[in-house]
Amino acid sequence: MFDRKRKWVIHRMASKKTRQNCTTPEDVSLGRTVHNLPLFPPELYRDIIEWITDRQDLCNLSLTSRICSAEAQRALYSIVDLPKNTRAPVLWADTIVRHHQKALMVRALTLRFDLSFIIVPDLLLTSLQSIAQALGALRRLDKLVLIGHPLAMMHPIYTWILDGCTAKLRTFHNSVFPSWAIIPFLSRHSQIREWKQTGMFPRGIMTDTMLPHLTKIDAHASTLVSFTTSRSLIQVRLRIDDWDRETARDLLALSRFGATLTTLIVEDSSTTNHLKLEELLIHLAQATPNLRTLAYTKASPHSAQDIFSSSSIENLSKFEVLEILMLQLRRQKLCPDNHHVRAIAEHAFDRCPSLRCVALKDEKNFYLCRRQGSCVIGDDDALLSDVLENDPPRPLESTYLEIQSSYIA
Repeated sequence: MFDRKRKWVIHRMASKKTRQNCTTPEDVSLGRTVHNLPLFPPELYRDIIEWITDRQDLCNLSLTSRICSAEAQRALYSIVDLPKNTRAPVLWADTIVRHHQKALMVRALTLRFDLSFIIVPDLLLTSLQSIAQALGALRRLDKLVLIGHPLAMMHPIYTWILDGCTAKLRTFHNSVFPSWAIIPFLSRHSQIREWKQTGMFPRGIMTDTMLPHLTKIDAHASTLVSFTTSRSLIQVRLRIDDWDRETARDLLALSRFGATLTTLIVEDSSTTNHLKLEELLIHLAQATPNLRTLAYTKASPHSAQDIFSSSSIENLSKFEVLEILMLQLRRQKLCPDNHHVRAIAEHAFDRCPSLRCVALKDEKNFYLCRRQGSCVIGDDDALLSDVLENDPPRPLESTYLEIQSSYIA
């Protein structure tokens, strides 16, 4: 009896020792069993966790197990959007500098600078140095977004915080520093494909070697003239302040990119010499012969008749391949009823044979009219996706939906 019990104790101890040797904390974190076989592939955990969008849920998930902690932190740090205050960027920067592995996880970063950084950066010099050091540690950063105050920019002397950024950026948005102050930064990052810039741009300073791979640009109309040579631009978003001779010359500069340009978004905020749509269409038809999607936003409160006049619609005949036309009026009601909207769309379809969709939006409703289809009215962006499901699939659909999410908002 004693020998049998002794053998049982020895067997239990041996089994426990074997489990301890074969299942270490590292094994558990990698999902391995005592036989060194994976319970689940790490890619499966990653695919599941990528579906979680709530940041608090990701934080809670990171406390459950080691493998969930690793994948949840990867999701938390891959896309970073910092709140607009003086502490959040500094706390994040200190974490990145102390943890090299977390720095390698960051793919997209949005830095929101509080007004204190813009007005009195000298008082926050230590914070700016921490941010600069963190940017230098982001070796795999793909997208960098700098957001400041809409009425003020940081002094160009502080662009040194970007000097340490050596990652191969593909997307760069800047509303913190003046446009001319970031020219050295753009020169060092020739691989940028998407660029957004706030403010007017000096003319004739974008040399042949700057941004040779650029495909999307969101900037003031004066930026177009700054390019000395063409780029393979596919999508352009322009902002117009006033309509004058220089603005007309800026729009004609689109001809440098006319061979590849298929999508154009124009935001007109002129109040004095406001731009008429018929004039805009004449210039665009000359400069962009391959344009397929045109979106135009008018912010002036007294321009409804100018936008939907017969002469404006007549100029659509100058476009040979235009497929989608989107017009938006702000601070004003568009049309009294659905029949009026349909009449405008029918006129546009008659003048432009290639046109297959007209989208109109005012301060309340969104009107979508298709060729050989009814005009639908709604106030939800989902309306557009629902209507387009019945159209034949085309490569342009993805571009259309992408613009819809940012343009009609």
